[in-house]
Amino acid sequence: MADQGAIGLGLLLAEGTGQGTMMSLWTGMVDTGHPDGFQADATRNDASGNPAAPSQSQPRPGTLKDIIWKVRTGARKLSIDCNYGGGNPAPRLIIKANPALGVPADVIKAAPALSGWVTVSIEVAVYATGVLWVWRERTDRRLAVSHLWDNIRVT
Repeated sequence: MADQGAIGLGLLLAEGTGQGTMMSLWTGMVDTGHPDGFQADATRNDASGNPAAPSQSQPRPGTLKDIIWKVRTGARKLSIDCNYGGGNPAPRLIIKANPALGVPADVIKAAPALSGWVTVSIEVAVYATGVLWVWRERTDRRLAVSHLWDNIRVT
C-alpha cells in the first residue's frame, strides 16, 4: 500500500503504514465537560477487538481528542471500527476544521445504528500537506455500555 499519510494516537505514530491498530493505546484523555477539565477515561480492553483484541474502551460520555492525522493533498478517508451496542445517539468521528488545508468546517460522521462491530468512515478533500485532528465523541449516557474502538485505516 502506498503511503497515504500517518496516524498519530497521542504521542504514538504509525508513520508510513497507511493503517494502525489501537493495540498500543494505554490511556487517553477525555473532555467530559466536567469543571475539572480533562479526565483520563480511555483504557485498554483485552477482551474484545476487531479483528482481534485488544481495543480501546471509552466507558463514559465525552470526547477522545487523541488522533493526529498527517495528510497529503487529495481525497483522504479515515475509517475506524467501533462497538457501542447500536443505541442512540451513536458515537461520532469528527475531523476538526483546518482552513489552511482546505477543511473550512468540522466534518462529522455518526456510526451506523447497528449492534456489534461497525465501521465509521469519514472523508475529506485536502488541498495542502499538514495535520488534522480527529476526535471520537461519545454522547450517550448509558454508563453500563462501554464504547470500544479499534482498527484505524487511512487512504
